[in-house]
Amino acid sequence: NNIERLQRRVNDLEETIREQKATLKMMAQPSGARKTLRRTKSSRSPMEDVSSIQNEISSSQELLEECKMAMRNEESKHSTRMKLAMRSLHSLEIERLNRQARVLNRLADV
Repeated sequence: NNIERLQRRVNDLEETIREQKATLKMMAQPSGARKTLRRTKSSRSPMEDVSSIQNEISSSQELLEECKMAMRNEESKHSTRMKLAMRSLHSLEIERLNRQARVLNRLADV
């Protein structure tokens, strides 16, 4: 189902953003930047790492918004299909009741 797939993608993106923000928060602490730098063995400075993570967060947030919009569109399509299905079902039910009434009227005439 498209809606379920999009919901999983939204959840994954939200988790990614939370992790990236936690990394930024850790790097804001004096010892956090040194630990991160040692752990990544990066030749970049901590500020370059921060900038890179901020860019990743931004792009993840943009992708998250796109996914949410796609999910809203899918939900809208689904809602429209369900309304049409309910109208059709209602029409069929009315037709069935009319036929049943005709049969009962014929039986009453006999």
